[in-house]
Amino acid sequence: MFKATSSRAAAYRRKAATCGDLAACAQSAMDREQLLTMRRSWLARAASEDWRDGLPPMPPVRTKALSVVPL
Repeated sequence: MFKATSSRAAAYRRKAATCGDLAACAQSAMDREQLLTMRRSWLARAASEDWRDGLPPMPPVRTKALSVVPL
């Protein structure tokens, strides 16, 4: 049976999405940077899980959200 993605990878991607949403609402630049770093870390863990499961890498996704402009 072929699984498109592991449950761990999906959970890591959900956590990354949450970090991205929180970064968009962050009050300070330092908080925003920390959340974006956490987002990148969760996405890297998801890619690692996919690799362990023998799945091909997922293509990059372009977000339709507005860019966060630093203050």
